[in-house]
Amino acid sequence: MIWSLAITLASAQTFVNEKFVGVQLFEWPFESIAKECVDFLGPNGYSFVQTSPVQAHSPSSFDGYENPWYTSYQPVGYSIGNRLGTEEQFKNMVATCRNASVDVIVDVVLNHNTYVDISAPNAYNSNLAWTGARFKQNYPDAGYKAEHFHDDICDKEIGDNEWDNDFIVYNCRLAKLNDLKTSHPYVRSTTAKFLNKLLSLGVAGFRTDAAKCIPLDDWKAIYSQVNNNYRGVFPFLAQEIFGNFASTQNYKNYESIGRVINFDYGQAVGQAFVNNGKTTDRLAEYLRRLQLNSDNSVTLIENHDKERDPDGDSNFALARKNDGWWFKQASAFFILYPFGIPTVHSGYTFKYFGGDRVKREFPIMAKSNPDNTVAPIGQIVNNTCSNGWMCQHRWSDVFPLIKIRNFIGKVAAPTIMTNGDRSNQIWWNVPGKSFTAVNSAQGGVQREDMSNTVFTGLKAGTYCNMVYGFAVNGGCQLWPGLVLKTEQVKYVVNANGFTQLNIRGGDASRVVALYAGADGVIVDNPVTTVTPTATSTVAATSTVAPTSTPTSTPSDVQISFSVTHDAGVGDNVYIVGSFNAWNTCKATPCSWSTGNVWKCGPIPVTIGTKVEWKPIKYGSRSATTCAKPIWSNGDNQVFTASNSASFSATF
Repeated sequence: MIWSLAITLASAQTFVNEKFVGVQLFEWPFESIAKECVDFLGPNGYSFVQTSPVQAHSPSSFDGYENPWYTSYQPVGYSIGNRLGTEEQFKNMVATCRNASVDVIVDVVLNHNTYVDISAPNAYNSNLAWTGARFKQNYPDAGYKAEHFHDDICDKEIGDNEWDNDFIVYNCRLAKLNDLKTSHPYVRSTTAKFLNKLLSLGVAGFRTDAAKCIPLDDWKAIYSQVNNNYRGVFPFLAQEIFGNFASTQNYKNYESIGRVINFDYGQAVGQAFVNNGKTTDRLAEYLRRLQLNSDNSVTLIENHDKERDPDGDSNFALARKNDGWWFKQASAFFILYPFGIPTVHSGYTFKYFGGDRVKREFPIMAKSNPDNTVAPIGQIVNNTCSNGWMCQHRWSDVFPLIKIRNFIGKVAAPTIMTNGDRSNQIWWNVPGKSFTAVNSAQGGVQREDMSNTVFTGLKAGTYCNMVYGFAVNGGCQLWPGLVLKTEQVKYVVNANGFTQLNIRGGDASRVVALYAGADGVIVDNPVTTVTPTATSTVAATSTVAPTSTPTSTPSDVQISFSVTHDAGVGDNVYIVGSFNAWNTCKATPCSWSTGNVWKCGPIPVTIGTKVEWKPIKYGSRSATTCAKPIWSNGDNQVFTASNSASFSATF
């Protein structure tokens, strides 16, 4: 049947040129988006731009200020055109962005229409919409009447404690907004017609607002009437599904029709980096607990809802906190650790955090002139990042990472390494492609330097730290406005793949991002690597990086370990051995992967060295000291480092 075809295509959603990172240009006018696609998004490798809703919507006012941002999420129908621009300007924007190799994703609102007074549930608003259409007890722009809403089933708002009740979530009002009866054939065909119109104009896909408030079967019925996008595949979906695994509204069910916006991912990353990154070493565990699927996830660490209300969720709104340091460090992980499709939020400085909640809703407003045109009061003008517009997508801590993520491509999640007991200093590498290190230790006693010799997985050469500058003319050219010392920008990787980190607690970014792209490498000295195949339950493999002229002098090999162990939630597996003098407080951490395989290392060992080692684990770091781990049973594992090695053990 047609539904099955759409669902199959949804799992193969990709973007132009196989790029991986998009941006939400929150409340940017269509003409401004078009200019940004040409001037910045395309040249810097962004995959797509997500617009705010394009539908005609209800106007609103507060203390003389008109049309706060949330009116965009109160549509009166499906005509294209609102304070962001006209349908013609939207059409031109889509074409311009596509010519710049940037796809366009539209935020669509299909769950509801405008606000209704709960005390008079049958009295719809009777204001003037942007298109000039009046609505009272119906929405003529869409042809909707009372029969197309859930008033006959539920005439109340969804309560704060009712999100685990499927009937209420599917049939009652979200934030007092008129809830559409998406089971009605006319509603299904009308919403599908709107999506098809957007697709006919060249849109690649949709962010579906409040997707969890619409039953999965209703979505399938709607999408069965939706065409493929301009590339001949099912439209890309970013479905707003927020939490709640106890009901049918969970991530897993909606993954069957497309990617979901995974707020739990953002919560986990935010939780790891707030408060000086004290738990960054547990990022892999957080993601493991959530059982997230990279192929089905759209990831974020901020969006317009989370950014304006940081008091309600302390692990979001990172760009507003601690002078943006947490955002910069979380961005390095969110973009460069290969998981899902990251969407960078480019937002606004919401000024009201305490007191009357309603004041938080009015940082952006525009007044309508008598001829119903829109004056740019509170909107971004000439693409200038001022008057409250943050433009995070242009920050040098963000945009250089986009090119690196595209260079990495689709790969398995790498092991996250930790600097001993300094859990807020981490690094990881994608072999042959990239290396990232983050020093989250900052402020007071936590402000610690990160000076380690670490394995990068990169071939020999001199690299530029891309958050500070790029390789050109035999050196690193700094991004505009930066004044830094050479050692903060250049990193030399030796023939064995090691470099000396130097990330001071007071550095501008506290992130090192190296990659093997043309603008990332100053001096390129290729070396040879050999990677044997692991065949046992507990396995070690080695990667050899010889010098260009082999001699009889012993050299280091990189030993990577894997331990198969069915650990419980909260357990953490490590390895310890002769390579660290059996010091359990300096044990090498392992990262969980599918099949209960824990990956550890790599650890440098000199060829010919006899190595003894053993897996250990901690039930909880807060309850068990590093000096008293749980040891695996049996004798120590023993091998002699060579070009390859494999062995097994039971844990």
